[in-house]
Amino acid sequence: MTAQRWSAPLLLLTLLVTAVLWVTSGAPAHAQPSVNEIATALRVDPVLNDPLAENALTPGQATELRAQVATAGQPIYVAVLPASALNQTAGDPITPDELLSSIEASVGGGGTFALVVGDSFRAGSSLQSVTAAANEAFASQSSNGPYAVLSTFVAAVSDQPADTPSSGMGIVVLVLLAIGIVIALVLLRARRSRRRLEQRRLAQVGATLTEDITEFGERLGQFNQADDRLSDSSRQDLAVALDAYSTASATSAALQSEADIVRTTRALDDGRYALARADAQMSGHEPPARRPPCFFDPRHGVSFADVSWHGGHVSAPAHAVPACAECATIISTGGEPPARQVEVDGQMRPYWNAGPAYAPYARGYFDNVAGLLPAIFMGTMLAQAFTMPAAMASTGMAAGIDGGGFGGGDFGGGDFGSGGFGGGDFGGM
Repeated sequence: MTAQRWSAPLLLLTLLVTAVLWVTSGAPAHAQPSVNEIATALRVDPVLNDPLAENALTPGQATELRAQVATAGQPIYVAVLPASALNQTAGDPITPDELLSSIEASVGGGGTFALVVGDSFRAGSSLQSVTAAANEAFASQSSNGPYAVLSTFVAAVSDQPADTPSSGMGIVVLVLLAIGIVIALVLLRARRSRRRLEQRRLAQVGATLTEDITEFGERLGQFNQADDRLSDSSRQDLAVALDAYSTASATSAALQSEADIVRTTRALDDGRYALARADAQMSGHEPPARRPPCFFDPRHGVSFADVSWHGGHVSAPAHAVPACAECATIISTGGEPPARQVEVDGQMRPYWNAGPAYAPYARGYFDNVAGLLPAIFMGTMLAQAFTMPAAMASTGMAAGIDGGGFGGGDFGGGDFGSGGFGGGDFGGM
């Protein structure tokens, strides 16, 4: 195919490459790239060399490998990534084989893939068998470093016949690739926008959490471990409260997601209940039953009873909310208990009317009655946030979906589907 016939698609691809680099340049340096982001980068540049990788190539080596891939006569993709790229889920890290499969599925269109992640080298193809070539490249060149292994592997694969598209099909594939990049750009910008929104919400709620933790710490400091009125069980309750204070403080100090807000207020609720048990024992009373905290201000601690509340509007229908003894008394006399006020855009509002940023704040406090959240917060701005889809989003339960799920399926007769991965581990080289 001549350069003239490719000029228009290549111009389009060049513009898209520029757009991708513009979008990705704003990513935070510490962000862990998802499989989709890795695949997007590979569609633009078939040699992805992360400078933070343990076995990163030098810029010169990466350039030489790109030239080698460009003359291979078939689609070859190479990714050199840090070991942290295996942390694509909230649970245990995935294996290099699983990451390679996920990248292949996300890139789409078929091809040969080589992956260096941490100290591991893996390769596979949907076009041909490359297990022997990968094993031979690693066995013969691993002592010379990742670049030698990758270069040898690419050379060996280039010598093997592969089903390549005709010139006409090549243009179609390139156009489809361009469309895919545009779609990826849109999804990437949307993901970044969601992340910026989450960061704003974290900053907004962070100050409130600090106030709640400080108040709880002051309450905890009023107890003396040497007090003769403390029984062994009460000392255990104080130990639970101290652990809860430590958990809440550490989690709040390093907020990374809305799920951290949930963990912080859940720990505070556990700690306040433990203090209520210890206080009751010291006063000669029965420990309180485990109930949700006071709706009006969760800092009041475990609730005393459910009261009928009309949401601050006399004309609104009343519904049951948990209240501490003091707030329950105010309600019984026709008053309105003071609400937990938080700052939103320079104005103080009850936390239940401070917007969706406070959904995880409330969810953590009322975690032990999570199924009743829509009923408890009826008539407030948070009521809609506690429907199932919104609740999942607000607690970070939907995080980590970007990685995709190849699941070990067969995608075109190559080594991936049969588990025939070639390669090895560099052994900390």
